[in-house]
Amino acid sequence: MVDLDGETKWIDAPRVMIPHPVLLSELDDLRGLASELGVRQGIAQLFREVFTRKGRTFEKGATEVEEFENGKFEMLQQAFGVAKKLGYKVSGGAAVVRVWEGGRVVEARYFLGDYDPMDETETGGLGWVDDKQKTLAIEDVPAIAFSEGMRMAAAIYAKREVEKKEDEDV
Repeated sequence: MVDLDGETKWIDAPRVMIPHPVLLSELDDLRGLASELGVRQGIAQLFREVFTRKGRTFEKGATEVEEFENGKFEMLQQAFGVAKKLGYKVSGGAAVVRVWEGGRVVEARYFLGDYDPMDETETGGLGWVDDKQKTLAIEDVPAIAFSEGMRMAAAIYAKREVEKKEDEDV
């Protein structure tokens, strides 16, 4: 293994686990070192997009992130297709990602719609539930589950219809 100082350290372990990047306090430094060294194995995990609550404000007890609401899709089936193509399960009208963290399962749900698949749809909120399907307040969502839920919603939302504005007279 190579540490941040560029020093090689040998380890005697049958298996090495790479933590989720949101848990790495020196992520930018590690990304720089990986790029300099031309690391190939595991670099996709290190460079995956991460989201934290840092710099974001939510009302105490809030249970949904509204940042990715109102994403328009011509058909609900199209939104489901985008979610599935990105590797997410669709259940009960929502794109879902399950995360095992801290000894428990937390599920992020991003509402896409639950009506006729041929109808137009707009995305709803992003929320999380525990393994007993109990809704979690955002402040109670573990860091990896928060990041992965936000990552899922951002990726689907990015595929929404974007209204093109006509150029005004020059």
